[in-house]
Amino acid sequence: MTVKLVLGLDIGTSSVKFLVSDSSLNTVYANSIAYDLVYPSEGYVEMDPKVWKKIILDELEKIFNSDFADNIKVICTTAQMHSTVFLDSDGDTFRNAILWNDRRTINQIPEIRDVLINTLGMTKNANIISTGSPLANLIWLKKYKTEEYKKIAKMCMVKDYINYILTGEAVTDYCDASTSCLMDLATKKWSDKIIKHYGFPNRIFPEIKNSDKRVSFLGASLKKRFHLHNDVAVVVGTGDNAATMAFINEFSKSNLTISLGTSGVVLSEIKNLSNVGKNILFGSENGLKIISQTSLSTCGEIIEWWKNEITRNNEYLRLSDISEKDIVSNKVIFIPYFAGEKYILKNRNILGSFQELDLTASSKKMGLSIFEGIAFALKLLYEEQNIPLAGSINVVGGGARNDLWLLILANVFNRVINTFNLNVMSVHGSIIIGYKYLQTPVSSDYLTMIPLKPQSKYVSYYQKKYKKFKKYVHLINCSNG
Repeated sequence: MTVKLVLGLDIGTSSVKFLVSDSSLNTVYANSIAYDLVYPSEGYVEMDPKVWKKIILDELEKIFNSDFADNIKVICTTAQMHSTVFLDSDGDTFRNAILWNDRRTINQIPEIRDVLINTLGMTKNANIISTGSPLANLIWLKKYKTEEYKKIAKMCMVKDYINYILTGEAVTDYCDASTSCLMDLATKKWSDKIIKHYGFPNRIFPEIKNSDKRVSFLGASLKKRFHLHNDVAVVVGTGDNAATMAFINEFSKSNLTISLGTSGVVLSEIKNLSNVGKNILFGSENGLKIISQTSLSTCGEIIEWWKNEITRNNEYLRLSDISEKDIVSNKVIFIPYFAGEKYILKNRNILGSFQELDLTASSKKMGLSIFEGIAFALKLLYEEQNIPLAGSINVVGGGARNDLWLLILANVFNRVINTFNLNVMSVHGSIIIGYKYLQTPVSSDYLTMIPLKPQSKYVSYYQKKYKKFKKYVHLINCSNG
């Protein structure tokens, strides 16, 4: 029997990940290729899409020259959400992509939010508009780069651009459409209100499909370049956070997932559209699901800052470095809002700080308080979503490998923390979606869930400290209005 393999791609903020896997989640091939971003002005973050194109096509040529190439039946892509790519009438990129963390539109956001709420009556869109949003990027181009704006034949997100390169077809999925601020979440279609108000041409918006639907097959020229004899399906795919949830939901009954990466993300599947955070729609053969997302802009990035810039220590603080006394005697409270807070406080001026410092504070206690402060901020985000707390919480991302951070999360939330023996990434979600297209069940032969229980001796301590954290957040927010 021929083993069907899926090739997953993940275009992140700093690298492209490649994963070939079978339906038992056995890794057949994996690689990651880094790239550099472009910073043309202060606050501007861009990327030349042709760099993504070259990296991916060169690596695919290598993969399809391997001895397992004939078994690859599907390519499925996931990518950073919001980052916007613009194509002209020839299907070529004529300017750099504007990335999700670009801040050039910061002064326009209040006006856009006001229009969405008071003119168009689209409060849920207003809740998620931010710098880097495709809607904000389109408005900026139309206002400041008129000639470039006139060239736009299709606006797409990063994964959609890669799918276009592979197939010549421009489509998107419900996830990227719903988080673009350009979709009417009630009708699940591109918003006529927004398009008409801003005068955008309808033709620039791609068709929206379920994530496990086929875009097309790999194009004829690429089949020839890769020396392929069989068709390879290219599946629509989805945004990175939705892909992570697609993977987790396949194996865990918990409704709550926390991703500890550069940013900290709180994800939960909900029944009805939320008025807090982002409503991410995910469409598949199982219907349309709603994922509620809130996030802390600076999470792992703060850990890196503390390690590299302050302590200049090559090692991360681990559980073996910390005693029970270190935890319960630590008065220091850390506020992690190094880049403002957009979901609860909606205050871009709030900054990070240490509170209750005295002469007993040490670099170890301050480092410990950073892990705690991030955990407190994530709990605050969760509480705002008003979702019944699950019996356990899934934790993924790079931070899931730090045993100290996991113990703190277990005690702050007072719930079992589930991690996985795999370093679960969004690219694993693209594998799941690829097998959904093939209608092939995925087993967990190579996946183990590892539970970590809260410890009663710390739970009450952290409940009291969390109350203090919220008090300081309120005071700091009031003083930075």
